[in-house]
Amino acid sequence: MTTTAKQSLCPLCADANHCAQAQGQSHCWCMDAELQLPPALLELAREVDPRRCICESCARRYANPAP
Repeated sequence: MTTTAKQSLCPLCADANHCAQAQGQSHCWCMDAELQLPPALLELAREVDPRRCICESCARRYANPAP
């Protein structure tokens, strides 16, 4: 998978999203994270660019506590 410079940026804050899978690695931080993001936030990120991952900082900042 080829990642463009834009795809390596978080759609919410525009900082580097550090997506390991987009960089060709098999495991990423998000695979172990137990975070529940609000549906509206996920929809906003998809509207910006569905190919861009949310960064860990934004994910943790906006996550709802897990039940």
